[in-house]
Amino acid sequence: VFQYIDFSSRVLAVRGDRLVLIFSRFRDESGNEAEQFHLGEIGADGRIVYEGRFDADDFGSAYSEMGRRYIAGEGAEYAVNAAVIDGFMRAMDTLDVEAARRLCVPGFTWESTPMTLAAERRTLDEFFGWVAERARQASKVCNFGSVLRWVSPDCVVAMGDVLATGSGGESFHWSRPYVARFSNGLFASMRQFADEGSAIAYAESLMARQATPPELRNMATAASARSFAASLAGD
Repeated sequence: VFQYIDFSSRVLAVRGDRLVLIFSRFRDESGNEAEQFHLGEIGADGRIVYEGRFDADDFGSAYSEMGRRYIAGEGAEYAVNAAVIDGFMRAMDTLDVEAARRLCVPGFTWESTPMTLAAERRTLDEFFGWVAERARQASKVCNFGSVLRWVSPDCVVAMGDVLATGSGGESFHWSRPYVARFSNGLFASMRQFADEGSAIAYAESLMARQATPPELRNMATAASARSFAASLAGD
């Protein structure tokens, strides 16, 4: 790291309190850049127990490893439905509506509030038609969940994200809050909201219990920030 003069990083995703996925960029005096994904995990004592590095073109492996570690540990209670979410995201990336259909109940609906400026209700096929249209507007699209906050094993408040590369090489990243419901290990519905507060209020009305805001930070983000700072300082 010491040949680089400039460093930047940003948190892309978290799981529970112990996992964080970070994108980093280093630049040297000649303008050369090095980019990586870093996956960090902390133990119950707050100490780092795992740090994985992935090439800049291998987000999928980093994201999959985060999901695997989550359901094997802190997210074990939500393992079935967390795996459904990851599988649905992969189906969106590959525009495989039949793969998605196997993860959904027959009457699955994608819904949105009027404030999101999207169609208020779509069937699975209509939703994938919209996803395909969005994909045609970019050279590369990657869908993922940056945050999952479970209200119950069958209801989650999540941030759904898209990383996209335009035809001219420009990068885009946008994020929206969702509430997803499950039935017998399958997606029952997904509802998009314009803001996190509305998503939380909706989830609480469904489950009659308090929901945790889907914030892109946890104990692992703090531990990773300390680790990066120590590396840059040469400690």
